[in-house]
Amino acid sequence: MKIVKKYDKLKFMKRPPSEEMELEALKPELHSLFNRYNTIRSAYLFGSMAAGIASERSDVDVAVRLMPGISPEDVYGIRLTLMDDLEQIFHYPADVLILNNASLKMIHQVFRYGISIYIRHTDEETEYRIRKQKAYFDFLYYIDKERLDMKEYYGA
Repeated sequence: MKIVKKYDKLKFMKRPPSEEMELEALKPELHSLFNRYNTIRSAYLFGSMAAGIASERSDVDVAVRLMPGISPEDVYGIRLTLMDDLEQIFHYPADVLILNNASLKMIHQVFRYGISIYIRHTDEETEYRIRKQKAYFDFLYYIDKERLDMKEYYGA
């Protein structure tokens, strides 16, 4: 999958704030990083950095999809190591979301507003996205009902 053109000029403030880096300039380093983890299938930048509203206090939010069947201990280790590696690249604190364990609502948000920064196998990723989006829309009625119930309960 290709990054949408409007994101090609997305800039990242590199500490010190006077230096800026473009996402496209970081892609080779990001691809090299993700290729070292043969368990990573895809990665997405999301949150304030992807939305273009990051500040000096922002962190970098990256969602990764791992191959299935990895033990919880290994997932935790991959997440922590990847956070450190991403901080070295972006020069910002990094947070990593594991899509395999995320809610359908969160996965939908990542797909809708995030920027694809790495895909190992395009066909596999397309199938995964279609499956998760279908599941999200199947449960959308319940997600909306829960939101409306909470709104009514709290009087908002």
